[in-house]
Order: sequence, then structure tokens, then C-alpha cells
Amino acid sequence: MRSLVDLLTDSDFAHTKKVFGRNEEQFRAAKQKGFFPYDFIKSFDDLKLTRLPEKNHFYNKLTDESISDENYNFAQHVWRIFNCKSMSDYMRIYCEIDTTTLADVFCAFRKTCLQEYNLDPTLYITLPGYAFDVMKKHTNLNIDLFDESEATFYNFFESAIRGGITNTNVRYCKANTNCVPDTYDASKEPRCISYIDKNSLYSFAMMQFLPSHNFFDVDKSDFGFFTPEYISSIEDDAEIGYFFCIDVEYSPSLHDTHNDLPFFPEKKSIPVNDQNEC
Repeated sequence: MRSLVDLLTDSDFAHTKKVFGRNEEQFRAAKQKGFFPYDFIKSFDDLKLTRLPEKNHFYNKLTDESISDENYNFAQHVWRIFNCKSMSDYMRIYCEIDTTTLADVFCAFRKTCLQEYNLDPTLYITLPGYAFDVMKKHTNLNIDLFDESEATFYNFFESAIRGGITNTNVRYCKANTNCVPDTYDASKEPRCISYIDKNSLYSFAMMQFLPSHNFFDVDKSDFGFFTPEYISSIEDDAEIGYFFCIDVEYSPSLHDTHNDLPFFPEKKSIPVNDQNEC
């Protein structure tokens, strides 16, 4: 939020000016992201404090960051120019500034989107949905829709969708690998830390070549044509692409080894009787 507010010009602070524009000094202060001692406030009684807490109380446990002298001086400046009599007053001003600047940030975002793409982001639920329409508008792409007679196509693609990885990370984990010689202990069992993720996975997927039209079933009589060699030779940007529904043999000997991250997960509902075994 702080970095977004810093990108705004004076003319962008319309909502902030409506609330704080009557006092120029207050308006200048309201155009900056404020600072609040989140971890200090633990009860309503703390809001009765008649002065700003000491600088050390602005330490944020969530981000593991302390406040600088410059930022603490700014917090004191806000307390003074807004005539705060208690932490309750300071909290109210802090929330009002947060709300008006957030409104200004979104309005600036909306203005930019309308100028660049002539599409209003307020009419969308998610930014990916907005980006998808921007893509269609700028490419003039016509995407075929499946009708009722093509329900099998829809079900085929729907059954192939997999969600992201869900995991629970421990707070502390120490590796023991010769890749880090300073901490490596050869007398102990080697241990690596694997981070199973990919930066911007959704964006990466949406940048690949995707099917758009002329969907059809391949006749079974042509199945023999699709040898492993031929399938491997199909380029990602080929004019015609294929989706294959195949059977995979998954040896039981691998089940325990792959228990944390099994290959080829199925998308299915678990019968009630089987849920008792989980």
C-alpha cells in the first residue's frame, strides 16, 4: 500500500482532499501512509493512552521490522497536527487516511485501465478475469463455446483441472548439504530443503499457446498414428494440438515414497465410507 500511495500525483488524491483538504498541513500528512503500533494495542484500555507510545512499541512482529526515527517523527507530527488527545483519536485518523488513500489508489488504477484498455475493472470480480478480456479485445480472438451437444468436451477439460499444492511449513528447518560447505557436517545424514513452487505460475500458464476453436474427437481408427515418437515431435506452438486421455500404471512400490506429493492426482469425490479411513 505504501509503495502504491507513493506513485500517486497530487491530482490523484481526490478522496483524501475531500476529507482533509480544509487544512493544508493535514492534507500533506494524509498523502503519506501512516504508522501504527499494531502489536502494542491489546485491549480497549490501550486506546485511552494520552500520548503516542515509545518508538520501540512500533516494532511489527508480523514483518519483523522496527520503525525508523524519521517515520516515528512523522507519527508524532500526525498526532500533533490532528490534535489527538488519545490513541483512540490517533487510530481513527490512521484508519481514515488509510481508507481515503486506498480509494484514491483504486481510482488511479481504474483511470489507467480505462485509458489503456477502455475496459472498466470495477465490472469484474478478479484481475485475471479482467486480463482475459483485455487479451481477447487486443487479439480479436474468437473462442469457441461448448454447447450442450459438446458436453463431453467440457467434462474432459474440467476433469483435467488440478488445484495448486497445499502444504504446511515448519517454522524452522536446517539443511545439511555439501552445497553449503560452511554448515555441512559429513558425519550427519544429508538433508536438503526443497521449496515446491513456481513464481507467477498462473501468468506463465496463460502465456503458453492455448486451444481456442475447432475442437473435435480423433477417430479411434487413427489412434495407431499417435506413436510416442510422433507425440514427442509435436511443437508447443503447432497449428493443431492434441489432448490425450491415457491410462498410467503407478506401481504400488512407489506409493509410500510419493505419499507427500503423488504424481497424477485424480479429481474425484471421496465416497462417505472411504472418508472414515482418512
